[in-house]
Amino acid sequence: MKAKELRLFLKENVDLKYQKFSASLLPGVTDLWGVRLPVLRRIAKKIAKEGNVDLLKSSLKKPCFEERMVLGMAIGYLPWDDIFLEKYVEPYIPLIDNWSICDSFCVGLKQVAKNQEETWHFLQKYFKSDLEYEVRFAVVLSLFYFLTDSYFSLVLDQLALIHQEDYYAQMAIAWAIAKAYAVSPEVTKKWIKKTKIKQEILKKALQKVRDSLVTKSCASAFECLI
Repeated sequence: MKAKELRLFLKENVDLKYQKFSASLLPGVTDLWGVRLPVLRRIAKKIAKEGNVDLLKSSLKKPCFEERMVLGMAIGYLPWDDIFLEKYVEPYIPLIDNWSICDSFCVGLKQVAKNQEETWHFLQKYFKSDLEYEVRFAVVLSLFYFLTDSYFSLVLDQLALIHQEDYYAQMAIAWAIAKAYAVSPEVTKKWIKKTKIKQEILKKALQKVRDSLVTKSCASAFECLI
């Protein structure tokens, strides 16, 4: 499938009410048409199954929100090989310019769970990036797939070293801290006490903890760390 065919499909599936709702959640995003996620997933699966991801990628010129989303989803449906990260993930990252594209792409890369060592090495340059969404990509992928026994402490150490201060990078750090706290409260509390994480980030993390399904006592224990 080429970009022209995809664009025609998207135009046929625009939902203006959904466009208005989505736009309210994505300030600054001006190229959102309003196609629902299940529709995007369906066409992304079709593109991946038919082996058209490379063709689509090469034909996209200034892709709109939904086109970027579909390409990211389609990449997530592809089989993993030795050059997957370099061939598909790395070229896609510059297309990430909002939290929705970022988080959807990250959650779709499910095969990262079986390829942790390679992916962790790949992420290091993104943790150190000066760009807001490169950092968010690294952090969000980590909170989905690396808060495991082998990588838990490594993730926390990387969070402490991030210097990118834009909003969506900082929010990702807060989310990761809250997720880490849910996975291992004691380890995360010890890390917070010894690490100079900004109070603003910890307050955002606390809100994430409160919004989750943890008990009030867990939320109160986290609040005591601030």
